[in-house]
Amino acid sequence: MPTIVFGSPKGGAGKSTSAVILATELAGQGASVTIIDADPNKPVSRWASRPVKPANLSVVADVTEDTILDQVDQASRQAAFVIVDLEGTASLIVGYAISRADLVVIPTQGSLLDATEAVKAIRLVRNMDKDGR
Repeated sequence: MPTIVFGSPKGGAGKSTSAVILATELAGQGASVTIIDADPNKPVSRWASRPVKPANLSVVADVTEDTILDQVDQASRQAAFVIVDLEGTASLIVGYAISRADLVVIPTQGSLLDATEAVKAIRLVRNMDKDGR
């Protein structure tokens, strides 16, 4: 099933918010959705603890660099859509998640800093693509 990764090395760009909005919209249409909260600040997990989370949307919060690939693979066998919310830094977990993505969304705010960081994310996606995806 499709794996959609929200990534940007810029914190505060809107990754978590965008991931939650997409996930709830897909779940609202009846699709089963798993969000993997790979942000150490766990904003998606905090949101999911509220009573507004759709029943067909699950959140995986216990994710590490060593488990991210297995978590994505397992979720893709169980849900119609897998959405990964990444941390706002460059790390191995970010590269690993991008390597499993069918689509990478890079949210940006209207600033030069966000645009500069988005370019870095695009380069990472292209480099991951050269490595066999």
